[in-house]
Amino acid sequence: MTSTASLNATPFPFPQLYSFPPFFTLQPHEPSRVKQVAAWLDLIRAYCAHHKLYRLDMDSAASLDLFKNAAIGRTVPRDMLALLFREAVKAGLAEWSTPKDTTRVLVLWKSVAEWAAAMVEWARNAGFTDTVMTGYELRFGDYVTDADFYGMDEVLFCRVIQHLAKQKRVVMVNESKVADELGFKFLPS
Repeated sequence: MTSTASLNATPFPFPQLYSFPPFFTLQPHEPSRVKQVAAWLDLIRAYCAHHKLYRLDMDSAASLDLFKNAAIGRTVPRDMLALLFREAVKAGLAEWSTPKDTTRVLVLWKSVAEWAAAMVEWARNAGFTDTVMTGYELRFGDYVTDADFYGMDEVLFCRVIQHLAKQKRVVMVNESKVADELGFKFLPS
C-alpha cells in the first residue's frame, strides 16, 4: 500500500545513477554499499516529496518506478528493499507503521519539527493565528491547496499537531484520534 495526497503529474527527474544497473543490486563491498544506501535514501526522500507519498510497503513498493526501472530491466529485490526500509528508519527518514510490522513505513520526507514550522509559518502568513481550525481544514481546505502539507497523511498530521501542542504553538479545542476532527488554534508568536 502506498499513500499519496496528490500524485504529481510532473515526471520525477531521476538522477543518472538510477540508470546504472548495479544500483539495483546490493553491493557486497561495504564502502560501496554505504554510499549506495545513502544514495537510495536521498532518492526515496526526493521521490516521496515529489509525489507526496507518505507511506510505503514492501508488497506494493516494488511496483513503483522508484524501485523498478523498466528501461534497464531492473527492480530492487525484496531483501534489498527490506534493508532500505531499515536504513530509512535508522536515519530518521521513516518510521515503522507499527512496531511489529517491518514491511510498512511512514516516510518522513520532512521531519515532524519541519512540518510544524511550515504550518506555523503558513498560519502566520495567511492570518490564521487565533482562529479555530479543524484538522480537515488544514489538510484539505481551499486555502491550503498550495501548501506542502495539503493532503498530509492522517497519522503524520496528528503527530505534527501533538508536537505543536507540546511546544505551545497551538491550543487544542477538540482532541480526537481522527485527524480531520481535531480542533485547534495557532497561537501568535
